[in-house]
Amino acid sequence: MIITAIKQQKRKKNRYSIFIDGEYSFPASDEIVARLRLKEGADVDEDEIRRVIGEEQRRQALDDSFRMLALRAHSRKELGEKLAHKSFSAEVITATLERLQELGYINDRNFAAQRLNTLRSQGKGREWIKADLKDKGMDSETVADVLAKQEFSPQDELAAARALADKKWPQLAGVPAQAAVRRLAGFLSRRGFSTEAIAGALRHIRHKTSEGDE
Repeated sequence: MIITAIKQQKRKKNRYSIFIDGEYSFPASDEIVARLRLKEGADVDEDEIRRVIGEEQRRQALDDSFRMLALRAHSRKELGEKLAHKSFSAEVITATLERLQELGYINDRNFAAQRLNTLRSQGKGREWIKADLKDKGMDSETVADVLAKQEFSPQDELAAARALADKKWPQLAGVPAQAAVRRLAGFLSRRGFSTEAIAGALRHIRHKTSEGDE
């Protein structure tokens, strides 16, 4: 197997495309090219090529992960899916995620707690939050534990639903009473509030409305 060409990539000047026997074979950083003394005309064996490709993929996967984590926190599942979308092998993805977890760059429990607070500040209910966390790769035990530790109990959810209903209700002025209640219930449901929290919020609004009519 002869290296027939080493071409500098246009978009990434520190990376090269390696051609073997006249065909593109793999990308390599300038560091890899220098360390392994890759050059045109060099005779390379298949095992060495596989090692180089694996090393380069692991390095690139870590670099890509750090860039994504610099923008925002990611769950392990979420980051793994993005790496898979970039066509990294399953072996490289697993090794990358294990290394990031070992270094503390990904931690699903910390991610879940941060995510819960973000969604809660956006006025989302417990059902929305549970579905979102599970979609991000959290298991049921982790979700339940985080909800408990972050003190977002059914009572807390009811208080949040009532507060949101208080803000939404004035926007329904002029709408017939029954239709307004249905719209408010639908609004809270779409926000992921539980049936119990919605019922409590509607009772709260009816009570306020009846007091205002007296």
